[in-house]
Amino acid sequence: MHPVMPYPRPDPFTINGSYLIDSAASSSEAIVYLAHNGNSDANWLAICQQFTDFCQRISGAVVAFFIAVALLLFLLVLSALALWKH
Repeated sequence: MHPVMPYPRPDPFTINGSYLIDSAASSSEAIVYLAHNGNSDANWLAICQQFTDFCQRISGAVVAFFIAVALLLFLLVLSALALWKH
């Protein structure tokens, strides 16, 4: 009879890193949304008509954030599979 192996746990740094990157991506996405659309209830104007270069750069940063989230989640799954096989 084989001893029961405990369920392997992924690296906590990877999990916490994915949480931090995901929260940073979500908050920057909210800023991009406000920059493009504004908020009439808060009396905030859309600023992308005046600062087009800023809006292009921050939109690129949001895309880069979500690519980083996808890569980190892929590494998390890969790490969990590697631990589970051993």
